[in-house]
Amino acid sequence: MNSSNLVWGAPDDTKLENTTPGKLIYESLQKKTQSEIILVDTHTGEEVSRKKFLSSVTKLTEILRKLGISKEETIGIATPNTWRFLVPAVASLLIGSTCTSMNPSAHKDDIKHYLNLSKPKILFVSCSVLDKVRELKPGLGFLKYLVILDGGNAKDGELIFDELMSRELECKTLEINADCSVNALILYSSGTTGLSKGVVLTQTNMLNCMKYCRHPNFVDVHENTIMLGILPQFHVFGLMLSLQCIWTAKKTVYMQKFNPENFLKAIQSHKVTFLPLVPPILIFLAKSPLVDNYDISSISNVLCGAAPLGREMEVAAFERLKVKIRQTYGLSETTGAVAIISPSCSKPGSVGRVVLGHHAKIIDTKTGKILGRNENGEICFKGPCVMKGYVNNVEETNKTLDQDGYLHTGDVGYFDDEGYLYVLDRIKELIKYKAFQVPPAQLEDILTKHPGVKDAAVLGKPDERSGELPTAFIVRHPNVQVTEQELIDYVAERVSVEKQLHGGVIFKDELPRTTSGKVLKKELKKLL
Repeated sequence: MNSSNLVWGAPDDTKLENTTPGKLIYESLQKKTQSEIILVDTHTGEEVSRKKFLSSVTKLTEILRKLGISKEETIGIATPNTWRFLVPAVASLLIGSTCTSMNPSAHKDDIKHYLNLSKPKILFVSCSVLDKVRELKPGLGFLKYLVILDGGNAKDGELIFDELMSRELECKTLEINADCSVNALILYSSGTTGLSKGVVLTQTNMLNCMKYCRHPNFVDVHENTIMLGILPQFHVFGLMLSLQCIWTAKKTVYMQKFNPENFLKAIQSHKVTFLPLVPPILIFLAKSPLVDNYDISSISNVLCGAAPLGREMEVAAFERLKVKIRQTYGLSETTGAVAIISPSCSKPGSVGRVVLGHHAKIIDTKTGKILGRNENGEICFKGPCVMKGYVNNVEETNKTLDQDGYLHTGDVGYFDDEGYLYVLDRIKELIKYKAFQVPPAQLEDILTKHPGVKDAAVLGKPDERSGELPTAFIVRHPNVQVTEQELIDYVAERVSVEKQLHGGVIFKDELPRTTSGKVLKKELKKLL
């Protein structure tokens, strides 16, 4: 291996040894001002103090233990953004069990797949997900308990979160997991096969991610920082930032979903200082005339990730907001960010330098040879934040993690002479719609089942606001008439919103294929 071409992050000079993420968070909650408001829910108007949150976490930890939830068990969460999401998430860390979080707006079949991968013994859900889970539950023998997070009417065997929190429990010393090697999270990452993979992250992975959250070379947060929690908590980006803010005593204002006016109102009324965003929202801030109607001058820190952001749009956002835009790069498989722009750096278009304790290589996608600076190839990372593997999927784990322990990201990019990373494109065929990964094979499978479709291929149509729009190339069946809208509706009935055909349908007489039968998507891409 040509080690001279490896790109190293800063040395790990932090002092977070002989501890666990749960212990760090618990000790932080105990030390700070108990009456201070740390969590705000814009959907319900609730304001949660440190004391209330600590009490809820402590109580739920004991309740879960009484229900038989141990290190060997999995706790599931499916809800839009809410402070309640964090109670079972932190309790899981304290117990040492595994927490799995899933997209609450996912199609029922996707939720079934998630649950069968992670097999949670208890599942915390919002009312918006409840009917789907109730329908699935009879076929999920491993799911013993269902907890409704936001009220509602419980059926036999179901529990309501607020009622659990009102229970009287005997006060005793809380036992906190001390084993950092245990599994902490199972998150879901889509593959080109169309089936989601369960990314297994350990408490060691999380602990090393927490190290750089307070390092001045990577994070620019202050004691009076107020973060807007607009990123989904089920996503690694939103989840890790939420936990970091609790640990470092920063206030978070949560929104369930993006709405232009409510978004701007939240920034204005809560004096938000820290905005972690995905590119479509940043583009909105850069272009929308609505922004001029609100006072968002409190913003001092913007962090953009989860999807590509071009140099020109980054510059345009800076010129509009007069605030530096910092990009970051990471995956579920790396417990979040593995590259980030320093607060003191200006490199438009770059996603930054490798985080401390990690290193990277760029390899030739055909030969595997390690390339030098300014040479384009597949980006690979190695370090303590890299995942343990995919749950019950040795084949995909071995494809993604090489023999030397490097994670192959499937993305193409390069490092410049100063060690700054630029992400150019993807090797994988995944479509990135906003912050979501959309597997074309899943949509192709659905479309080809329609009686009016003879052949189908799905690609991402470039779009400034959303990154890419899922677009279908269709060969009609000669004996059945089918329209574009019929196919759009057909797909929409079977998948969640991000996977729908936002780019429409293009009809073709035939699809170009190789002699082995594989669709030549490069040829179709030219038409987009």
